[in-house]
Amino acid sequence: AQGREATTLKDGGTIIYDYANEKGAKNASLGSLWGAELKVDGQGGLTIANASAPVDVADAISFVGAENNVLTLDASSPLVYVKSAISGDGTLKKTGYGTAIMSGTDAVSGLTVSQGVLQLGESADAPNAQAANAAVVLNGGTLTGWTDSLGSVAIGRGGNLALAKAGRVDLTGSGTVFSLDGGKLGVAVENADNYTNYATTDGDVSLSKGSVYVDAAKDAGLKAGDALTVVSTENGKMSANVDNLLIYDNIAGNRFVVDRDALSNGDFTLKMQKVDYTNGATSSNEREIGGYLNGWLDNGGLKDGVMVNCMK
Repeated sequence: AQGREATTLKDGGTIIYDYANEKGAKNASLGSLWGAELKVDGQGGLTIANASAPVDVADAISFVGAENNVLTLDASSPLVYVKSAISGDGTLKKTGYGTAIMSGTDAVSGLTVSQGVLQLGESADAPNAQAANAAVVLNGGTLTGWTDSLGSVAIGRGGNLALAKAGRVDLTGSGTVFSLDGGKLGVAVENADNYTNYATTDGDVSLSKGSVYVDAAKDAGLKAGDALTVVSTENGKMSANVDNLLIYDNIAGNRFVVDRDALSNGDFTLKMQKVDYTNGATSSNEREIGGYLNGWLDNGGLKDGVMVNCMK
């Protein structure tokens, strides 16, 4: 396959690799199968279907059209590694039920996840910077992984931003650089000082509706009074419709609430407080039930992995 000329996709042209008739668990590498650069002039597609083992996409990908370049990666297989160097002005759109892991070089200007999972990098020690300045749109799939920056993020209905990185993620774009409008935002927490937080200097933040999931490590040691600033803008506008935001966590006996006072400083901050279900009880029966719930939560009555405390 070596020495082939570059393949150019345009007008919706799609390369399809269907492994339905392949046997065994041997890894397949598209680098060795087609062995040439893939150019995208406008709209193009790459489909990886029915592979029973991980598939490597290794050849260089370049966006060469004058505008509106989009490569749709349909990962209809459990696991696809995108190891390609990606260049030019264009968007990589992830579809298909499977997981695609980006571990290449250079950059994309846009990243859309409509189905399945797109992961940036392979681990905390091997992050990926290909979306460092990308406009990210999540409208049906999940973006996870490890990166130090993104251009902007728009989380729509069905979208899920759940980076595994605990630490600061810079938003490098302009205008509205972070929006939550019906999707989910995950916050990975190692401890009260190290957790996923998105920060911009001049960009705007809009949190109109959706869910925030605080996923704390078992040894995070969080306690009532701890505060997590999840999204912040230094000079931009912070807009948050708190009543339309549900806050979930996996910490028994406590819950997070939005610090409304911090919003005026450009910070979307969650504060942990003790749960007391006897507050507001007006009868002995209500107090008894509240006391039971308090004890149940404090003694780990909820199973691991179940997100609870969805109170504003």
